[in-house]
Amino acid sequence: MSDEQRSMLISAADEFFSKNVEPANALMEKDGISGDLMSRIGSQGFVGLLFPEDIGGSNVDAATYLLMLEEFARFSPSVALLIAVQNSIAYPLLSATVEGKEVLKAIAMGKRTAGIALSVSSMSRESVGNLKLEKGVLTGSKNYILSPSSETIIALTDDKPAAIIATKTGLPVKKYHALGFRGNGVGAATFDNAEHMILMRENGDQKMRQIFDNLDLDVAAIALGIAKGAMQKAMDYSRVRSTFGHLLKDYSPVAFSVSSMLEEVSRLTADLERTVDLDAAARKHFKIRAMDLAVQASRQSIQTHGGYGYLQDFGVEKFYRDSTSLLAIFGEGYSDKRDLADQVYGEKSGFL
Repeated sequence: MSDEQRSMLISAADEFFSKNVEPANALMEKDGISGDLMSRIGSQGFVGLLFPEDIGGSNVDAATYLLMLEEFARFSPSVALLIAVQNSIAYPLLSATVEGKEVLKAIAMGKRTAGIALSVSSMSRESVGNLKLEKGVLTGSKNYILSPSSETIIALTDDKPAAIIATKTGLPVKKYHALGFRGNGVGAATFDNAEHMILMRENGDQKMRQIFDNLDLDVAAIALGIAKGAMQKAMDYSRVRSTFGHLLKDYSPVAFSVSSMLEEVSRLTADLERTVDLDAAARKHFKIRAMDLAVQASRQSIQTHGGYGYLQDFGVEKFYRDSTSLLAIFGEGYSDKRDLADQVYGEKSGFL
């Protein structure tokens, strides 16, 4: 894709999301991402970004995909994460079967979404469930499902050999009160006798680990979108909010901190499209930097807004909640740094 085509696509996303997603953010945080909104996003070709055209996808290149995720996250980290799951988790797994490709066609149109049972994230320190597949019948449950209300739930079984399955219909769900990514939601679901398709009969745990390891740049793009969105709100607010007869931007502590953080976000964002050529260790390092910056930037934005930053009406606090949840779901800083050390040393390290 040429630079001009990429620029036009991102501009189209900016216009669409500013008109359709930004106004829906407050309701989305309360009730989740609606099917109507996903349908509208799908109609623009923004859901199946990496999908091939024969199943309704946009078939964009990897660099454009990352820039689009960043743009989506600037408006709604929840929508960006849901789209990332469809492209980087659902697509590589479901595309291996004829039946799965039919599901992907519906996903590309925004008519269906896929949720993922978290088994290989930081949640693995706790009980993730007891899902079993015996003689083609599912029994048990999963305790940490991202987007649990989705019509398709992709899950790794907890028996051996570990299989990867995808449900064909929605499941009975118990939703948790989520700290971040409230548009997606997190919950538990019972799989007893659920109609399903088998995506991988064995070595599913290895495949799922590989898929999650390959999410580093997706996560980095979402983190940078969070940072950019949070700092834009800080910039906008400092230009209109006045105190003691002066705008906030006129005070050096505010102007210096906001401008410095914005410059840092801009510099890292400029490197995003070049990350597709990095090796695994460099990608991991970039992800760590981006996630740290998302937390710092969203915290800075809240401080700039003062007490108002903690009110949902201003749309700032969700960036901070989502930035910290991104750490919890996709590895946490400690786990990522251990993985990075292992890759750099070429052997197990940093475990004492």
